[in-house]
Amino acid sequence: GLAGATADPRYHIWLEDWDVMAEDDAAQFTRIQANADGFGVDLQLEQIKPPALQGQNGLSPKSGEAGNASYYYSLTRLLTSGTITIEGEAFTVEGATWKDHEFSTSALGTRALGWDWFGLQLDDNRELMLGQIRLVEGGVEPAFGGLLVYPDGSTRYLPQSALTLNVTHTWVSPHTGATYPAGWNLSVDIGEPEPLEITLTPLLADQELHGGGGIDYWEGAVQISGDATGYGYAELTGYTQQMTGRF
Repeated sequence: GLAGATADPRYHIWLEDWDVMAEDDAAQFTRIQANADGFGVDLQLEQIKPPALQGQNGLSPKSGEAGNASYYYSLTRLLTSGTITIEGEAFTVEGATWKDHEFSTSALGTRALGWDWFGLQLDDNRELMLGQIRLVEGGVEPAFGGLLVYPDGSTRYLPQSALTLNVTHTWVSPHTGATYPAGWNLSVDIGEPEPLEITLTPLLADQELHGGGGIDYWEGAVQISGDATGYGYAELTGYTQQMTGRF
C-alpha cells in the first residue's frame, strides 16, 4: 500500500502521499501533488504534443549487445501552472515541463562508464533529446543518439553520428571532489543545409545530488543560446562512480 499505479478509472500513480493523477479520461490534463519537509509542489500539466517515441519506434538501444535497451517515450512539452512552496512560502509558477518514461530489465552495456543526457526545450516550440554514453575505454557508444521533436509533434531520429558535443567549462564539486562538465558547445545535424549550433550553460554550478542512494551525479537546469534559445535539463553520471553493472 505504500505505492501503486492504476489506469482504471483514470491514470493515477502514487508513492505514499505523492501522486500524479489524470483530471480527464484521456489524461490530457494531469495534476502532481507532493509535499516534504521544506518544500512542496501542486501543479497542473496539459499535454499538447503526442508521445515522442525514442530510439527505434520506442525501443532505445544502449549498446550493440542484445538486451541492452529500454522502452522509452517522452512528453516533451507540457503546459504547466500551479504553486511551489518553499519553507512555507507559496510561489505561483507557470511554464513548460517535460516527462520521460523509460523502463527496462537491463539497459547499459558492460562497457558503459556513465552518460551525459540533455532534454532541451527550444523557444521555437521544438524539443531535443540528446545523449551520449561514455565508455570505460574512452569514446562513446554509437548505438545511443537522440531525437528532434517538431512543433506539430512529429519527430526525427538523430543517430550518435549526428551529434558533436564539446565541453567548454568544468566544475569541481566541493562535496565529492568530482570534476563535471559545466558548459557545452553542441552541433546537431538535423537534416538541414547547416547544423544547429547551440551553447548550453548551467543556471547554477552546484546542482550535484550527493550523499544518498549510493550514486552521486549532477542533474540540473541549463540555458540554451546560439542558433536557438530556450532552457533545458542535463543529467551527468559516472563522474564519481562507474555505472557499469548498475543498470
